[in-house]
Amino acid sequence: MVFLHEGQKRVVDEDFEMPAVLTGVSGSGKTCVLVHRAKRLSRKYPQDRILVLTLNKSLARLIENLVTQICSPEEKTRIDVRSYHEYLSDLIGSLDLDGFLRTLGECTGHGDAVQQLINRFPPHEVGRLFQALDELVLFGKFREFLDDANHQGSEAAVRLWSFLSTNEINADPVHYLYEELELIRSAFPSLNRYAGYLEEYERPGRSIGFQRNRREQVLNLLHAWEHHQLQGGFLDHMGLGQSAAVAVEDRGGIPAIFRYRCVLVDEFQDFSTLDIELLQKIATAPANGLFLTGDVAQKIYAKELNFPKAGMGPDKRTIRSIRKNYRNTREILQAGGALPSSHQ
Repeated sequence: MVFLHEGQKRVVDEDFEMPAVLTGVSGSGKTCVLVHRAKRLSRKYPQDRILVLTLNKSLARLIENLVTQICSPEEKTRIDVRSYHEYLSDLIGSLDLDGFLRTLGECTGHGDAVQQLINRFPPHEVGRLFQALDELVLFGKFREFLDDANHQGSEAAVRLWSFLSTNEINADPVHYLYEELELIRSAFPSLNRYAGYLEEYERPGRSIGFQRNRREQVLNLLHAWEHHQLQGGFLDHMGLGQSAAVAVEDRGGIPAIFRYRCVLVDEFQDFSTLDIELLQKIATAPANGLFLTGDVAQKIYAKELNFPKAGMGPDKRTIRSIRKNYRNTREILQAGGALPSSHQ
């Protein structure tokens, strides 16, 4: 995972005047390119810091090990490898949380839940709201929330559950609703209560059609889920992203300590439109500022990812692609190709 083919090396060595997006098939060495590019940029900008981000904590640890393997100790000190949500958690945690929470409550329409949170926890514990929790933990909390008949969205939850359970398409109702709420918050700002979702929004990647009455039920459920999180003292990943967006807007930008000369992102396909907007604000300069690698064919989340909507239209990004699979040998590919025929 650290050996560079000549085709990969060209992308490592290239300078970009605007955000760059590297796509490639599985096994094309995108992560290898990213690691070597981080090393090159740490040499090119010896007085600055380089940030590598990914959603997956395990992948972040792998990348950090690869960086350690190929970089000198001095180069390594200039490269920070983080999971994205841990970065957001630290960013928000650096603020005056009492004042920020009230701002967040006003922006999201959950001022009463914020006040209950402040009354419930002592000041030194309020920061736990912005901890980056594991995805499985969050999904478990969502399942518990749906099972609770006392929250404001319980009626909507029952109607949606009934509709999804009787739908001909095989889908887990809980997981489908969890993804639907992620999609909404990745596509629309909370300031107008996600009004655009009720209109002609096509809901990309979703297999079950929702008419307006269903969408109204989904928004009622979403409002109750957000309220439940703030009351309970935790935020899911999209909640962290929304909070960070509010914090950056409220402070007029990202604090200097959280900005980097260059930002490199692995597996960009699992980030959202909202995330891409924020990522562009971290780099301190446009040249070699933001470098994204990924493969949309490997997207696993329902979140919306729309580059033009995030301010990175075709004329505002450079695209590079690697189409060759460098990782798998001919024997592995032959064995993989034989599997489908063996089950016919």
